[in-house]
Amino acid sequence: MRSVALALALSACAPEPAPVVPEPPPVEPSAAVVESADASAPEVSTPEVVASADAAPSPAVRPADYPEDVPFVRGARVSSRSAEGPIVRLEIAKDGRDTAQVYAELLSAAREQGFRVVTEHAAEQTLAFERGGKRSWLRLLHGYSRAAYASFHRAGAAPRKLAGACVPIPEKQLEYTVDASGIDQQGESFGDSRRWLIRTAHLADVDDDGEPDAFVPVTGGKCPWDVRYAVYALRGKCGHRLGEVGPGQLGERTHEEPVGPSGFRALLLDSDSASYGARGVPESVRRTLEFRFDGGTYRKVKDETQRGKCHHCAVTRCSRTKP
Repeated sequence: MRSVALALALSACAPEPAPVVPEPPPVEPSAAVVESADASAPEVSTPEVVASADAAPSPAVRPADYPEDVPFVRGARVSSRSAEGPIVRLEIAKDGRDTAQVYAELLSAAREQGFRVVTEHAAEQTLAFERGGKRSWLRLLHGYSRAAYASFHRAGAAPRKLAGACVPIPEKQLEYTVDASGIDQQGESFGDSRRWLIRTAHLADVDDDGEPDAFVPVTGGKCPWDVRYAVYALRGKCGHRLGEVGPGQLGERTHEEPVGPSGFRALLLDSDSASYGARGVPESVRRTLEFRFDGGTYRKVKDETQRGKCHHCAVTRCSRTKP
């Protein structure tokens, strides 16, 4: 099963994360470009665990508080609304469907309900659409056995003209193996080995035009959280390069950031890791970066690092398996 935000799992103080978590809403991923799998296993997809379809299906009636500008599918309801910006978060009962089926139904529903699909990325489960001249985008997040979660983002501005050439978006992929091991709170050793695939993905709407923009991995160090990304503002099938950001993974807080005077959103990136410190005690490290657009390129305006002892954190060792 695909997993995002693995960095948080690897640096947690608990042993290996359970593959299925009960029903509380998930923490949204810090970046959607990371997939993980057991490094010793062949590259095959793990079947997604979904609840039995024997239970009564969710009603196909649109709830009274469901926004008219959001495509509706059976079992969807509003779980929260952003206080900081035009974001609506949805919970969608699976009723025996897997996440890919829910995404396919959202895509079909958008077309059937009068939305024009602008772009859609099935591999990332992101979708941009417009109706009545208003553009929005939606990303389906990894769900649990009974529900999938989606985040809906309304556009705040029309696409603006950008300087420079509009070029094809490079398709690039980096692959790493990350081994993690530690001692849990019962004194038992635990370990894990995962494969990270970091590739071109559409992660955030940097210019607030209602279409997710592209992040292309351009440089990578020893570990996946050392990767830097080139940012491209999309204009149809091409994009304008806006500089590089990183290293780290795009934080969920980026989507809550207001658009600045430049017309572009600040980009916040995080990285989490752990290594052995003094006397063999694991030390966790969190690095937080902030980039802002200065009218020509994204530039780093903040770089903060926090360190702390974490006796039961998993210590990580990385190797880059493909360029």
